[in-house]
Amino acid sequence: MMKNYLNSTLTGLRLFPFFLIYLIATWLYVVALSSFATVSSELTQQEVLARTTNMLLYIFIYLVVMLFIQYFFTKLYIENIEYSGERLVCRCTFGGYLRIVLPGLLLSILTIGIYAFWLEARILRFFVNNTNYRGKSFQFNGLGSTLFGITIVAYLLPLILVAIIASFLPPQTGGLFYFLLLLPIASFYVYLLYRWIIDITINGITVRLKANHIINGAGYILGQLLLSIITLGFYFPAASIRIYHLFIRHSELIQADGTPAPVRIGYTPCISKDYLYFLIQGILTILTLGIYGSWAVANIYRRILTRTYIEEELNSTNPETPAIEGIQA
Repeated sequence: MMKNYLNSTLTGLRLFPFFLIYLIATWLYVVALSSFATVSSELTQQEVLARTTNMLLYIFIYLVVMLFIQYFFTKLYIENIEYSGERLVCRCTFGGYLRIVLPGLLLSILTIGIYAFWLEARILRFFVNNTNYRGKSFQFNGLGSTLFGITIVAYLLPLILVAIIASFLPPQTGGLFYFLLLLPIASFYVYLLYRWIIDITINGITVRLKANHIINGAGYILGQLLLSIITLGFYFPAASIRIYHLFIRHSELIQADGTPAPVRIGYTPCISKDYLYFLIQGILTILTLGIYGSWAVANIYRRILTRTYIEEELNSTNPETPAIEGIQA
């Protein structure tokens, strides 16, 4: 077996311009919404309508800015991933991204958000399918219809049902009932969501989360969320690491014929050191009023990748060639 760790060449300086735009846009967005939050009883119906229209316009502009920034963030994340001394190649173009996002955003508005699930699938497919490693392209297998079904069945319908039941209970009891059931529903949905996201094929090998671990995985995520809430968020960095490790452990790599691939993904955890490292990055970001944020993101990203490895069997015909290179696409 040959084990190679991933790496990231991304720096905070490269992220900083886009991170600064994100900070400014978010600050302006929060200020704008807070000004709309104060509604005077003396306002006329026309004035209330005008304020509501302006608020929706601010939300739309903020969403467009976030979609704009998402392109550059995602492209930088992808093309700075390094494996065995070679970086991934991202052939995405901003023009191609706009051709997906702008019509998709319009359709999402016209369909009251329903098309957003298909838009999300198209965006993910755009980035994944335009990425390659050593000339071998990735392929995203998730469908918008699947994401729509997961969200409706595993998240929205249970929340509506819980809200209906809570409405028949006394206010305090109903609120507690809703909160206690919200976390299990959210944990279950998060696992299914990442199972939808982690469905990628390269060179005939498909990476996905195991279907028979959904309940256990959701229960584990629930435990981590509860600990984060109990500790007022101080445990959250450790929870993030453990949940990431969970997804790595539950990943399986399958060949086109359905048999396990001679390769696996692993993660070398060091919870105490990583927790302290993440905590320091967060404190520095807070002390600098967010300015250090791009460096914190780049450092944490590198820290996680350098503890993630791919272990491959060597070809019997050529011991110097990893098995993944010999599998036909």
